[in-house]
Amino acid sequence: MGQLAVPEEAASSLSTLASQRVAVCMVGAVRTLLLGAVHHSVKKNLLHAQLVPADLFLHLHLGWDYTAHAGNHGARGEQVSRSDERLRKAIEHLHPVNVSLVEQSDCSSAEMRSLKVCAEIAARKRSDKGGALAGYLQYMWIARSLQTVMAYERAHGLTYAWVIRTRPDLAFFDRVPPAVTMSPRRMVLMEKESSPAYFDAFFMIPRPLLDDFVDGLLAFWDSETTLPWPPEFRFFPWMRSRRRFPWGYALIPAALVRSAGGNTGSPDCWRLSLKETPQFIYELQGTAWGRGSTGELLPFRRACEVFFASLWGSVVSHPTAPAPVPRRPYSGHNPTILEEFAVGELASVGLGLSSP
Repeated sequence: MGQLAVPEEAASSLSTLASQRVAVCMVGAVRTLLLGAVHHSVKKNLLHAQLVPADLFLHLHLGWDYTAHAGNHGARGEQVSRSDERLRKAIEHLHPVNVSLVEQSDCSSAEMRSLKVCAEIAARKRSDKGGALAGYLQYMWIARSLQTVMAYERAHGLTYAWVIRTRPDLAFFDRVPPAVTMSPRRMVLMEKESSPAYFDAFFMIPRPLLDDFVDGLLAFWDSETTLPWPPEFRFFPWMRSRRRFPWGYALIPAALVRSAGGNTGSPDCWRLSLKETPQFIYELQGTAWGRGSTGELLPFRRACEVFFASLWGSVVSHPTAPAPVPRRPYSGHNPTILEEFAVGELASVGLGLSSP
């Protein structure tokens, strides 16, 4: 029996795919990455879900970052030691190609000290209190991580197809859509439950847009006379309006995991419930995310709860979690975002994207 002929275009696409790699930047405070369930989910459902090799750049802050939500995200101010056995196991399990561990993420760190904002704080021209400074510095650390990826490319003679940013306290309850199946003409954001829904905890950037993104990130902060909080509410609209930077949303099966003491965490599955209502013409009704043990369809939030309950026995919302913020009706959204999406592209990859 003869072999089936592979169409020339398909063979070319498969050859291109086989040569691609993806970079994943995990940058931020260690927080609940120390939990086995969190870093195991990262490896299985993010790194191993990319269809192509994924290189992890692990850039962690060992000290508490004292944001406006101090205590809500993780270890309530606990300093993580470089010799912490839980940290060693997490790094060993994730097998990163590049590791950076810094004691502090504030203006006292050598990497941030020369920044204009930090110099003004040192000269007592600006306050260092509150979450706004931490929000600004988060973006500086993200920029530094992305620049490390670029330097790694030059040193090793390679070019990544996509670069993904994720946070150490973000866990994945199902396989993340592979970045290489997305349109290479726009950045992909994880949608937040708030209104607006911009979320900087997870995003995917096609490599041809990475330099523009980093340049825009630095230019945005240079243009700001104050430190906005939360920064993403100003940054992403600024990137689209001032830099004409294209981006859209995708459903990412992930939830922030807060500390619940011991070896368990408290995932923010409740934040996913407001993503179950179609907000955009390309989303599928109801976003069923598989079936439960009795055959019932699982909505997005319930799929999250079932996954973590299988690990920790139950899922309890964080005690300080605020009430969900109602999403704006679709009619209140900016209609110009529709022009950024091509129906044919979305149909080809089978993903629904929604407008902000």
